[in-house]
Amino acid sequence: IVLNDVHRPLHEISFNVDVIERGAGDILRTNAPLREAVDDIRQALARVSALLSALTEFGHVVGAQTTLDVRSHSVSTMTTVVVNAVRPLVYARKARVVVDVGDVGQRVRCDRGRMVLALAALVVEAVRQTPAGGCVRLSVTHAAGACFTVKTEGPRLDAEQVASLFAAPAQDQGAAPPFGMRTARRMVELHGGTLTACPDPSGGMLFRAALPASPG
Repeated sequence: IVLNDVHRPLHEISFNVDVIERGAGDILRTNAPLREAVDDIRQALARVSALLSALTEFGHVVGAQTTLDVRSHSVSTMTTVVVNAVRPLVYARKARVVVDVGDVGQRVRCDRGRMVLALAALVVEAVRQTPAGGCVRLSVTHAAGACFTVKTEGPRLDAEQVASLFAAPAQDQGAAPPFGMRTARRMVELHGGTLTACPDPSGGMLFRAALPASPG
């Protein structure tokens, strides 16, 4: 319901931009600043629409059955999908996401859809924690299984703040906790793995999703 309520004004804004472009075409062609402003509105609408689509897909996955579709997947391809999924937010924050997957030929056994959404939730939270213009680092190490680590450049959180990342929102709570972290942990645990958040001694936070060699 909430997503539908957000979609409606977006459609109205898009419709009104169409009206402006049709009715003021000559002015837009000769007024570069006005043309640029309209283009910026178009791009902002596209970014918000992409985020809403991602939220809708996330909700569908959360509400679906918990049976895992475990297969072997390319780690490099998965991280590329994750970065592309969060690109609108990264762009809006003027941030960067640096990826290091080690051996590009590495593969991991997992439910690709659920793990991509879980990792995207980690990167989204890392971008939220990182000051505008900062850098978020996503790295992957391999031992018995695979460990995905997301590092922020923001402040280190204390134990209470870390716990709040994964807390269920209270019924009378005005704002929900950071999107995705609680459900991301659930998705990782469905694979028999762990999802943790801890301060990095060098500054910022480390979010880690560790998967066993044989999930599920």
